[in-house]
Amino acid sequence: MNRINTTPQRLFVIVFSLFISLNVYSTVLFADGKSFYDIVLPASASISEKTAAQELKTYLHKISGANFTISSEPNQGVHHIYIGYNDIVHDMTHEEKPTNEDESFTYRTIEKDLFIYGGRQRGTMYGVFAFLEQQLGIHWYTPDYTHIPQLRKWDLPQLHRCESPAISRRQVYYHASFNLDWKAHNMDNAGYYVGDVNKYGGGQPAIWGNHTMHKLLPPEKYFMQHPEYYSLYNGKRSENGQLCLSNKSVLHEVTKNLLDSISQHPLFETYCVGQNDNSYACECNHCKQLASQYGGQSGLLLWFVNQIADAIKQKYPEKYVATFAYQYTQKPPKNITPRDNVIIRLSTITCCFCHPIENCQENATFRNDYTEWSKLTRNVYIWDYTTGFFQFLAPFPNFATMAPNIDFFSRHSVLGILEEGQYLNAGGEFGELKAWLLCKLLWNPKQDTDSLAHMFIYDYYSHAGDDIYKYYQLCKSLGMTPNHVKFKYYDNDPVLTEQFIKKSKHILSHAEQKVKDNFVLLQRVQRICAQITWLEVARNRSQAIANGSYKKLIDYLKREKTHVKETMSAEQYLQREGAT
Repeated sequence: MNRINTTPQRLFVIVFSLFISLNVYSTVLFADGKSFYDIVLPASASISEKTAAQELKTYLHKISGANFTISSEPNQGVHHIYIGYNDIVHDMTHEEKPTNEDESFTYRTIEKDLFIYGGRQRGTMYGVFAFLEQQLGIHWYTPDYTHIPQLRKWDLPQLHRCESPAISRRQVYYHASFNLDWKAHNMDNAGYYVGDVNKYGGGQPAIWGNHTMHKLLPPEKYFMQHPEYYSLYNGKRSENGQLCLSNKSVLHEVTKNLLDSISQHPLFETYCVGQNDNSYACECNHCKQLASQYGGQSGLLLWFVNQIADAIKQKYPEKYVATFAYQYTQKPPKNITPRDNVIIRLSTITCCFCHPIENCQENATFRNDYTEWSKLTRNVYIWDYTTGFFQFLAPFPNFATMAPNIDFFSRHSVLGILEEGQYLNAGGEFGELKAWLLCKLLWNPKQDTDSLAHMFIYDYYSHAGDDIYKYYQLCKSLGMTPNHVKFKYYDNDPVLTEQFIKKSKHILSHAEQKVKDNFVLLQRVQRICAQITWLEVARNRSQAIANGSYKKLIDYLKREKTHVKETMSAEQYLQREGAT
């Protein structure tokens, strides 16, 4: 009987099967607790790139249970994730090396390897965080909650994604932003000291001071001997107003005191010479004359600040001087331009917040002023408001305007944006959601706000997500009426109708029931419920006492200690109510 030798055929089948197996697994990042890639980090990597590599390893392990190694050279037998721009990236991509400060990033696959690179200071790190977020579903929602999916297997797809920030200086001024880890993972890069070295690469330097005129020329030190240093208002020199900016001695003293402040606080890049937070500008003849010459109060202020900036530049050529375009100084000046080391901090305090700046007639004056300021200088920094400062707990209907407003500023070459919300402590209306949303939109305002909000809400509120998202949409709809919402926004505002309160209460009572047995989720939902409870108490106290809403608010404030407005803490409110 003739036998057929099948060994070669069998060998071919085995080899071919191995090839297919290797080819399949070559795109698998991890499977069943095993990693098929290593992380390659050059020895010359920056601090933030080392952090990024370590966090990539840590989060991949949390997702998959797999252990990834970090080495300075590629290991044999696995594919590689290259962190940072290096010679291999140059040879494979032929791209120019990014500058150290470039926050843009790229993550891409070439053959079976993954490359993540950008500027050394933060760009590469942002690329790693974006890869973890966009591809693997990790989200750093709040300082105490990071959403980390659990995956058995994940195939690395073909990728080539490049991103650059729409806004170069991004600051979300909410309570969450005091947490360095949260800031870095959500790409908020403002509020650091010059030369600040931390594991996340630092960021854009902070500005020293805000309303600083009396800080630089304290009335308790100068007013008794020199009342002429202060505003002449309604025929009297006032220590509670502004400064007499036309007085040469005021210019001399403020300049001297600012130089002293710089020497005492040298780690700031920018120092603010900003008007006090009132409208009591000086009415003396010389101030009026200069204001007329330079197109108004902003011209007088800029004339004053420019001279200080000249003096600062002589001693500190790398420093900047900031000032405000705020309320009575919002209108751009004439016959004068800011020095190149002057930053204009333009406030949106006069705007309507529920309709986009670009197409709301109520915002026409601000829109025109911003355009004119932008013609005078490239150093315009927006100070925006994203909640109601006279009632932190009440819903503030600006969900529909956040993205278009940031996009408007982005298209008009803004230097940076500060988004100010409830910064005093945790809580406030949608404080967690808004802080996260604003970070995302400052990086890329072309994103869909509803999609982002949907993702946050369903992850953060879990099985109460359906109801909280319904309530979010209801709050968003408040801004779709002809009514304008201004900075002075109270419980009796026309947008806050009884019908809205009734619908909201019904939706949120369902949400509370769904999470009543989960302490953490219940606490999160009750922070949302407090919005409507606050309105009920503020609008009809006696009825709120009768239906239990008043007690609910008191209990909430005792537990959460959330400020009810910028100038009143929970403790002060409780004391006022005799409920301490």
